[in-house]
Amino acid sequence: MLLQRVITALILLPLVLAAIWFLAPPWLYLVFSGAGLIGAWEWTGMMGLPQQGPGAGRRWLYLGLTALALAGAWALHGCWPWLAAASVAWWLFALFLIPGFPGNLQRKRPGVAALGVLGLVLLVPTILSLAVLRDHPAPDGALRLLYSMALVWVADIGAYFAGASDDGVTMALPWREDLVGDPETHVIASGVVTALLDNCCGMAVWDKINAFKPVATLDLRIDYMRPALPGHELKVTAKCYKLTRSIGFVRAFAYETTVEDPVAAAQGAFIVTAAKPDAGDVKA
Repeated sequence: MLLQRVITALILLPLVLAAIWFLAPPWLYLVFSGAGLIGAWEWTGMMGLPQQGPGAGRRWLYLGLTALALAGAWALHGCWPWLAAASVAWWLFALFLIPGFPGNLQRKRPGVAALGVLGLVLLVPTILSLAVLRDHPAPDGALRLLYSMALVWVADIGAYFAGASDDGVTMALPWREDLVGDPETHVIASGVVTALLDNCCGMAVWDKINAFKPVATLDLRIDYMRPALPGHELKVTAKCYKLTRSIGFVRAFAYETTVEDPVAAAQGAFIVTAAKPDAGDVKA
């Protein structure tokens, strides 16, 4: 599954980057809506609608309703905060459902109509918000959108923020079968470790400047010392130890239990827009 994801990313990434940088917001929204319709089709499977037989037409009906909802949302995109509020309200409600999951779902599964409405609440405001986020003065809008999508990718692999201290910022990644690079050893793929190190280093720069500023990887050297242990959660701790007017310098370690026994060590430099340098730093 990981290989399939990598191949898909290599094909789609150049197209997505070109769309984000060069398409006007209405056309970009159209591209995102196409992806949303693919998501709606997959959602019909979760709703339990049949792919064949007499009930198969309901899947196409739901796809048409989703397309109408996306078109209507763009027509009302000036009111996008109100549309996004519906999605935010659902996620706040979902926080109360998480402690009882999956038992609460097994006891009372939502009906087809409820799942259909939920799919629209999840898909439509999200796609509209992405297009609106891009509609900021260039290049800030494109950078914000790209970083938002990177955060979504990190969340998709299961990584999460595990805290901050004087030692730096820490992220963690639970072991999952679909993240394995070698089926025989069950070791997490090195590309996943690289992505986690890169994201955590960028977060360490944010922690240092105590503000949200566009951050881009200028240089990242990673030394792998051993394979990650199969079945163990992987942690990354990164610290920005030096900050100039335009560059943050970061060290990071990937490990399971302690940084004294690391899986990998990273040293990186990150471009920062309008960062406040440490006292006595040299302009860069």
